Amino acid sequence: MLYLLLLRRRSRRRGKKWSRNQQQNCLKVKVVKPEIKVTAPEVKAVKLSAKEEAALARVRAKASKFDYSRIGSASYGQRDNLQLVIGIGPFIERKLHALDIYTFHQVSKFLKKDVEQVTDAIEFFPGRIERDEWIRQCAEFVKLKQKGTLDQEWEKRPDWKGKKK
Repeated sequence: MLYLLLLRRRSRRRGKKWSRNQQQNCLKVKVVKPEIKVTAPEVKAVKLSAKEEAALARVRAKASKFDYSRIGSASYGQRDNLQLVIGIGPFIERKLHALDIYTFHQVSKFLKKDVEQVTDAIEFFPGRIERDEWIRQCAEFVKLKQKGTLDQEWEKRPDWKGKKK
């Protein structure tokens, strides 16, 4: 329709008039509004191998032994991108989610006992959580998140380059 209106304007500038037929054709054009469907964001379905499924099942079985009273509970909807923490990759993040650990706040409250339980549950290298300083990193992320400056700090930090927000 916009094209027809522009043609009509151009022809008027040149001193030409549109015929009645052209005017009727211009008026017959219907404007079709696109239908926009708003839905909840879809969770990406990740295909897991049989080994990964078995490992996640073992982790879920150990989740019942974990004490959440001190670190708090969170849901999948409240999750943070735990892969921002150096030492946590996609599969370790899925294992932490299987333990119902979703946020930086939960990880920042870990004590030595919790670290041992998580290391055992996710079948991770002993001492790796302390060596990679997950607790310190998560505490820093919690502070930045509370200030609302996580995105600005992200751009400044050279050790965070290459990781997705």
